Amino acid sequence: MVQNKMMLNPEVRKATNIDEIVKVYAKIDEGWLRFHYKLSIWLVAFAFIIECLLSIMIVQTDLLSTSVPVYIWRYIAVPSGVNLICIGIGTVVMRSQRISHQVKMYTISLLLVAVAFILFTIHTIFVSSYFIFAIAIMLSTAYTCYKVTTVTITASLIGFAVSEIFIVWDTEKRR
Repeated sequence: MVQNKMMLNPEVRKATNIDEIVKVYAKIDEGWLRFHYKLSIWLVAFAFIIECLLSIMIVQTDLLSTSVPVYIWRYIAVPSGVNLICIGIGTVVMRSQRISHQVKMYTISLLLVAVAFILFTIHTIFVSSYFIFAIAIMLSTAYTCYKVTTVTITASLIGFAVSEIFIVWDTEKRR
């Protein structure tokens, strides 16, 4: 009897379908947020591994323009440490039950911009490092929230400009 009433009443059916759509969308959005967070972790881990492998090669060749301890501090310890702090903040935010999903989207998007800023600042000599910011921007578009994407783009442009104009991480590199 109840089932027949629901089938006859289009308002109830419409409300039920909308509720289901909202639930499915929220589940997809949550899955994307987790993917975004995990991708940030993998990016930091990948950068650390590549830096370690490159340092072995650079130390064994004549490409090293500084002492080994300075190189390790400048290209492995400091950037990896700051990136780990970013991932730590992301972990706290993702695990928090008090923080809203919206705030989590902004936080994870901006933390990936921070990681991009660090990697770009350290590796401005490589042309491909320009695209690290594009990764952060593209990932934010999946939330279909213009504000999150706009904030991510703005933070990326500011980070890019600050790194290019004001920061000289590699003092031996000519600008």
